Amino acid sequence: MIATIFGALLSGYLSARIRKGFLLWFYYGFRAVWITAYIFLMPKTFAAAVLFAIGLGMTGDATVSPTSGLVNDSFPLRQVATLVGLLFTLHQIGAILSVWIRGIIVTQTGSYTLLGLIDIVLCLFASACSFQIERKQIKDPN
Repeated sequence: MIATIFGALLSGYLSARIRKGFLLWFYYGFRAVWITAYIFLMPKTFAAAVLFAIGLGMTGDATVSPTSGLVNDSFPLRQVATLVGLLFTLHQIGAILSVWIRGIIVTQTGSYTLLGLIDIVLCLFASACSFQIERKQIKDPN
């Protein structure tokens, strides 16, 4: 919880100073690398699990600030609140479906490895999409 709060605050600070597409690219890319490291490199100890949770917590809500900023930069102010609210709602629906599907996968396989691999693929996809936003921001900074 503390890592999530700290990560969100730090991301808000950085979103005012660094291109938002770059931040999203970094956050999602970091998550993919971090999950890969945990699954394949880190020992399965309590300390490693805590370190892993801190890393994920730091990026968990960190995407809110740059995403909200991109919406604010791309749409008229009168539409921003509705669009950010819609993004939040869809994110919550995705979280519910994710937990439900995760329960099914763990029940069927007895392992969390497949979940980690799916998460890595989704994070890499999100990072690639964010990189496209970053490229557009470099070409057209306004």
